[in-house]
Amino acid sequence: MQTEISGEAAVMFHWMKLRAFVYATEDHDRVMQALDNISEGDTAVNHAQGAYGDSIEIIERTVKKERMIKALFSRLSKPDIRRIADETDERTDERSVFHLRLDKQRACEGELVPGSGGDVVDIEVKIASYPASRDSAVAMMKGYLEAML
Repeated sequence: MQTEISGEAAVMFHWMKLRAFVYATEDHDRVMQALDNISEGDTAVNHAQGAYGDSIEIIERTVKKERMIKALFSRLSKPDIRRIADETDERTDERSVFHLRLDKQRACEGELVPGSGGDVVDIEVKIASYPASRDSAVAMMKGYLEAML
């Protein structure tokens, strides 16, 4: 059963997590700028090694302020919001986490645009839904995004 809920006030978020990879050929500060252009938050950097022995940094940022999470969505263009709203079911997992990828290079320039491939900032947003179910979370998120159009 899908709950019919719409409007910005109807959706609440628990947290948002951003993750970006800094490959050996990239500038750490530029990738940090991309994350800063998306949102503030607590940041952690981990190190990994690529398949060919190259160094990879994994930058993760956690945002717990709901107004900052909503600010991210408000910066997307209306055509992007429409497309994302239409894909809400596919973008929401069984844990009521909404998934979005933003183009990392465009984020460096301060522009938030959905992206694909490997050169992205991965974003996960935990939807607070009542009752706590995937169907309820999908309905709330879709209503929230459609209210922005």
